[in-house]
Amino acid sequence: MIENQLKKKPTTYRSHLRLVKAPMLATIILALAAIQSFSEAAALGKNLNRIKFEQAEAQIEAIKPGRNIAWRQEVEALLEEAEKLVRNGEVKRALAVYNEARVISENSLMEVSASAWNTLCWFGSLWGHALEVMDACNRAVAGDPESEEFRDSRGLARALVGDINGAIEDFQAFVDATDDEERKYQRQNWINILRAGDNPFTPEVIRQLFRE
Repeated sequence: MIENQLKKKPTTYRSHLRLVKAPMLATIILALAAIQSFSEAAALGKNLNRIKFEQAEAQIEAIKPGRNIAWRQEVEALLEEAEKLVRNGEVKRALAVYNEARVISENSLMEVSASAWNTLCWFGSLWGHALEVMDACNRAVAGDPESEEFRDSRGLARALVGDINGAIEDFQAFVDATDDEERKYQRQNWINILRAGDNPFTPEVIRQLFRE
């Protein structure tokens, strides 16, 4: 009988080991399943975030055309208002409106045209604000360096602020490029007067230039 009992002990011990190992194995399996589920959830979260980002990006792209049109219309309206102001001699108000248009255009990757800057340069100078509009004159020339009209406007502004050499340079560029014989003769006369150390821009000349 003792021998039989001894023979049974190893079998009972191995069974006990199997009973102990089963819960551990189950725990490991559950842990692995949890890790896999977490990884899948994380991947799903990333995909959802990517989808949301792409949807938001698509929405932004969809509204860009309408937004750009609105900005362009606003800039055009401001420039129209500014031109009326500067033609009527309200130069400081015109400058403020031009700058507002400039800020909007820069933020929207648009540009105020060189022609618009030239209008401010020309009439601002005729109204006695050449120094204040000099930046506009430079912007006009920078926007279209080949335009003799823009060089002519800046030449006027330069002459009125005492930059004689700069004025002569701009007027000479106009003389060399224009086909308008009457204005060419007049600008050449200005150059000659400036070189002689005199001022060609009498009140009468200024009044005439308002009509050009």
